Amino acid sequence: MNTAEKIFRNVEQFPDVIQAEVLDFVLFLQQKNRLNVTTLSSDERRNKLREVMIHLQQSNVFSEIENPASWQREVRADRTLPGREC
Repeated sequence: MNTAEKIFRNVEQFPDVIQAEVLDFVLFLQQKNRLNVTTLSSDERRNKLREVMIHLQQSNVFSEIENPASWQREVRADRTLPGREC
């Protein structure tokens, strides 16, 4: 039995929620492997980051935020942690 088969046999025993987490991790590893950041030089990493930032800027990902300062305060506001309502 190869590794992929072992993974499948073990994962199929989990509920769907846990299987989704495993899939998410696999997709993360695929992306990490595709970027292969660890082998990039400092200049290559800088250029890759620049590309990502330009893409974010062009996508207008934060365009719905009317008041950035207010939004930032709200995002950074302390919140009660789950299970620690005391």
